[in-house]
Amino acid sequence: MTPSPKPAADVAALFARTDVVAFELNGDGDESQLHPDEAAWIGHASGKRRREFAAGRICARAALLELGVAADQPLGSGQDRAPLWPDGVIGSISHTADYCIAVLARADGSGDGIGIDAERYGRVGDHLHRTIFTTAERAWLGRLPGPERAETATTLFSGKEAFYKAQHPLTRSWVGFKDVSGRAGSDGLILDPATDLDALGRLRWPQTVASLSRGRLVVTAVEVRTS
Repeated sequence: MTPSPKPAADVAALFARTDVVAFELNGDGDESQLHPDEAAWIGHASGKRRREFAAGRICARAALLELGVAADQPLGSGQDRAPLWPDGVIGSISHTADYCIAVLARADGSGDGIGIDAERYGRVGDHLHRTIFTTAERAWLGRLPGPERAETATTLFSGKEAFYKAQHPLTRSWVGFKDVSGRAGSDGLILDPATDLDALGRLRWPQTVASLSRGRLVVTAVEVRTS
């Protein structure tokens, strides 16, 4: 039986704004449910990539319908592979380990963005820390016991991915992993700018990363606004 997307109210609740709609899917996406244009765009990709793409578009269409937005047009991708949403809609998609999540909301005109990411715990091994984490982050992680360090590193990496997805539609700028630095806050993970990158100066700080567990997966959410 082909899996169907389901509402994910607990994921939507990770965002401070109350109008976010989230749908998730466990399992492969059904390529037969793609719009013909979408199928043509992704037809050259590997089977795994096509199934992930299909899962994302299926979840996104369910969310669009929940928002009351027509979902019969193809949902393309930009040069950075980020989804191209209908006018008046903001959103984000993530997929990993046979799990996909899409979050969408109405754009309120205030310069806002939402980002979502899902990662498998333990994906970010110690050997990757120097590549993706700042000196302060590596010092923080180094003080944690092994199992906690692995989970925190995954959440930190995922939070940075969610932040990138949220900020990019607003700044149209590339932001590297080490351009922001995470720390533990009273309400969860906090991100601060770590460089003087121009794009970072256009956003309000600090950024809060909300997260929840999906079994061996962590789902992170970030909401950003321009300053």
